[in-house]
Amino acid sequence: MYIFKTKPFKHQEEVLENSWKRPYYGLFMEMGLGKSKVIIDTIGKLKLDGEIDAVMIVAPKGVYDNWVKQEIPNHLPDEFDRFVVRWQPSSSKAFQDDTRKMIDKENDRNDKIRERIQLSLIQCIVRPAELFYVSK
Repeated sequence: MYIFKTKPFKHQEEVLENSWKRPYYGLFMEMGLGKSKVIIDTIGKLKLDGEIDAVMIVAPKGVYDNWVKQEIPNHLPDEFDRFVVRWQPSSSKAFQDDTRKMIDKENDRNDKIRERIQLSLIQCIVRPAELFYVSK
């Protein structure tokens, strides 16, 4: 059973219940109504059910840092280990190593990374944050 880290508002709970099992679902909610929380709870429920191994979140430049620093830590339950790779404009060795670690299947097996939720935040020109599920 999925246990929320932060209690959702009624409208968030309703959207989550209607959306989390569907292969596609648009969150056409006004700014400030908690789309990020619904997305993170969806990630948690799908991971708990073994439906996903990894997630990529694509968000505008002014938003993606917020996912790393606030949204994920505030809403993703602590029981889920996570490996977060934040997009960087420079290709530092550490960034390249983290990116390889995230996608390298052999390394996944060795480090048991497949047991973690992997989040990759990448700068992109889009309006709302979009969620892409990666199925097993």
